[in-house]
Amino acid sequence: MSGREAATDHRPKSSNLVDNNFGPIREVLSPCKIAVLLFIEKYNRIGLKYGEGLISGGCADRIATAAERKSTARLLFELIQGGDLQFSNLLKLVENKCFDRQHVEAWKRAMKHVVEEGVEGLQCLFDTVHKAVLQDGLDSLPCLWTSIVGLYLRQMNLLYKRLSIVEVVTLHSLFVQYCTTLPKMDCNNSTESKSAFSLPTALDISMASPPSSPSLPSNSQFVDNNQDISDLKAATRSLGDVRDISLSNAPHVLRRDLLLQESECAWSIQQAEQLIGEQTRLLEFNESSALPARELHTILQRILTVHPQLSSAHYLSCLNFLRVNEAKGAMESLAAAYDCQQVTRATPRSLRYAALNMAALYSHFGSRSVALRCVSEVIAHSQEASDNTCLQHALAWLYVLAPTHKREALVQSAVQRSASLQLPYLSWLSLVNQAALPSLKPPAQRLQMLVSRVDGCVGVCGGGVGCVGGVWAVEAGVWSQWLGNSSSMSVVCSQLVLHAPPVLPASPSVPYASSQTAAALCNIAASLADAGEYSACEALLSRAQALFSSGSAHSRHVRLTRAHVSCSRFALLGSYAQALTALAPVAAHETAYFKIRSCEVAVAQGESECALQLVTELLSSQEVAEKPQLLVQVYLLYSSALCIAGNCSGALDTLVNAVSLALENHLALLHSLATLQLIAVQLQLGLLSSSSPSKSYERLNNPSIHAYNFYNVPQGVDADSIDRALSIVMASGSLYDQARSLLLLAKLRILACGGRAEKLCRVGADLERVKNMFVKVEAQHRVRDTLYLSSRVWHAAGQLEARNKCALEFRTLEQALPCKNILPPTPIF
Repeated sequence: MSGREAATDHRPKSSNLVDNNFGPIREVLSPCKIAVLLFIEKYNRIGLKYGEGLISGGCADRIATAAERKSTARLLFELIQGGDLQFSNLLKLVENKCFDRQHVEAWKRAMKHVVEEGVEGLQCLFDTVHKAVLQDGLDSLPCLWTSIVGLYLRQMNLLYKRLSIVEVVTLHSLFVQYCTTLPKMDCNNSTESKSAFSLPTALDISMASPPSSPSLPSNSQFVDNNQDISDLKAATRSLGDVRDISLSNAPHVLRRDLLLQESECAWSIQQAEQLIGEQTRLLEFNESSALPARELHTILQRILTVHPQLSSAHYLSCLNFLRVNEAKGAMESLAAAYDCQQVTRATPRSLRYAALNMAALYSHFGSRSVALRCVSEVIAHSQEASDNTCLQHALAWLYVLAPTHKREALVQSAVQRSASLQLPYLSWLSLVNQAALPSLKPPAQRLQMLVSRVDGCVGVCGGGVGCVGGVWAVEAGVWSQWLGNSSSMSVVCSQLVLHAPPVLPASPSVPYASSQTAAALCNIAASLADAGEYSACEALLSRAQALFSSGSAHSRHVRLTRAHVSCSRFALLGSYAQALTALAPVAAHETAYFKIRSCEVAVAQGESECALQLVTELLSSQEVAEKPQLLVQVYLLYSSALCIAGNCSGALDTLVNAVSLALENHLALLHSLATLQLIAVQLQLGLLSSSSPSKSYERLNNPSIHAYNFYNVPQGVDADSIDRALSIVMASGSLYDQARSLLLLAKLRILACGGRAEKLCRVGADLERVKNMFVKVEAQHRVRDTLYLSSRVWHAAGQLEARNKCALEFRTLEQALPCKNILPPTPIF
């Protein structure tokens, strides 16, 4: 289907075209048929007879002439027998061929009412048609049911009854999109004159339980609880004027007042299912747009009081408990959901999927051993019943819960079995997890796997829910693991996640706020903080916090990123107590991360004993042992702590292990940082000596193909390895890593230049650049150290004015530092 055809196709999905009991359905309930049905309803005045006037200002007092009836009959025959029309063509056809202008205006008001009222307006329309269909044959009907119009109404009524709740909401969304060109209308009997038509947002397409619902009595009526509501005569009910309908951009503002009102009302099954379907969809697509957890819990308790065997309400209650990480309530609600299903349909298949959901629940709360036992039970029962689909779902959870060294083989098996069983979504999921696993394969191969194989699977499964964004999120993770969070490709992939196509085509304004969205926002915020753009980072984190509230399941990413940025900033400023305070919100849930950042603060503060104790705890942690990226970071901190304690020779072995481990796991940025730190330790121990300058590089203007020929790199240092490490750090590292790498390079050049004034002047200019980079990231202590080194370089070069300037800045900064009496030691790297 081309892009233009997809933009104008308003039909429901193809899954709605098949009914399990009656086979293929030849007709689908499209938005155009809804408009035609409203036209028939207004012409035959069915609403005046059975709905007691759905729209005020009708044309009940006027009698149509024979010519008008004939013209309208021909128009109805053309609309019923013809295909679906675009709304502009339908509007033009009705206005040109219908003589009764009051009928056209009433039809326009009816469509506007259905759009603004939400799913309830659609339900009222079909309730009216259904009541007319069920009338006694002796009663005077507005139309003959054996005619073309009568058969059309019956067919539309049957098609609507076959739709599920989610399909009803989708149908109304398509109708809203279909009517986007509805013109301005002059509403009679209303204070609004020719008010412009404005579409409600997708979140306004909600079906709660307002008092004006057709299944509920009005506030002025009394209904006996023992009396069947369906047997009551339809009471006089007016849906009110269009000016009473709230079109606020804030979702659920009006709904909450109606839902949480103190008056007790009986919930019908259909109303409850509509509310459950809406809230479940919002929890999946955009949790912040759903009702708050406390209010949703109150509403679900009222529904379960009336309908205790409604399994979907129990399942939504389980999802609501997961939002606030309430383990006991979630498990009880999940068990109650499947217990209710056993009352209606006691099948072994439901028991298998109940155990599978229980495994997912235990995995969410960190009980991997219990979750594995549940998965084993699912596998045993699935093999006994030869249920390959359920078995493949269990295997998908198995490679998630299995130990790290067994995951790669399990993922490969899952990819092959999913493809053979023609389960495209599970195949896509397995491919993404296979690319995301840390392995010994080069990152280029993993990225190629995502580009080639995953894109083909996404095309097979029709895009899936967040499939495109999921691919970009995994690619951003691969780039971050390879080159760090500040790499340009990682940031680009994160931006592509945020610009992925909307999951709700009928509501492009509703973003897909999932874990990948939170990870993309946090990744971009962390890269901004690494570049010294703290104000932009704070603005982006505030936006993410507004999108993912504190009770959201994905707010963990926002809290972790905010703690990371705050801790790094306070540590660079020298406010170490505030840096540790910023880590407090993540101490309970992110133990390994908390200890690593605490160790960094201890190293920056010069507390070697505390740092070594934390390193010992981290090396004995299973989480650190399973993740090479964390293990390399711990090795680097271990070497820094040993250098602070005065054992620089002992730090060499640790750094060699870090370099080899990073190289083995293709951690390019960490490998470069470990290489530079190893050179810094060698420089501190005096293992590098000044080399005699080559004669061919004596002249300043000598063209050279190598960047370090002018300075004559010291003996014992591989110039190519420094070049490779610096190129990676300068391209993908944070601004602080770039500055300290250039500072190390300046120290090597000072050692290699042999005291020559012209070369020392070049080094002084490089140190000025390093100082500006440290100033941007607010690393005050490193600025002080750079100024001290610059003053000594300018003094050796004989530049007294530049020396005095650096010395004055050093003195001013030393007096302004908060820890001027107890200064931390100068770091090795």
